[in-house]
Amino acid sequence: MAATFTSLNQSSDAITHAWDLAHLRGALAAQRDASQILKYLTTDNVASNMLLIAQKFGFEKWQYFGISYGTVLGATFAAMCPDKVERTLVDGVVDAEA
Repeated sequence: MAATFTSLNQSSDAITHAWDLAHLRGALAAQRDASQILKYLTTDNVASNMLLIAQKFGFEKWQYFGISYGTVLGATFAAMCPDKVERTLVDGVVDAEA
């Protein structure tokens, strides 16, 4: 399935449509997940992978800029590995509890 994103400014129901489409894609991915890999795609696991990537590139400390979901990743990474963070900038913060 190809991802197609239209401008959210085209109609009054564009945000609702985009949200519904995202939920549909998520449901289809879960339905087709025969290998059960989706249960490992968590924010904690992604943050752990960020640490591995930084280590592979030889970075001792992480300089991070995150927007939207990237704000959640940055905050999670900073909470998990505070000694590995040099700078973090987040913008467009997502409510992690929502």
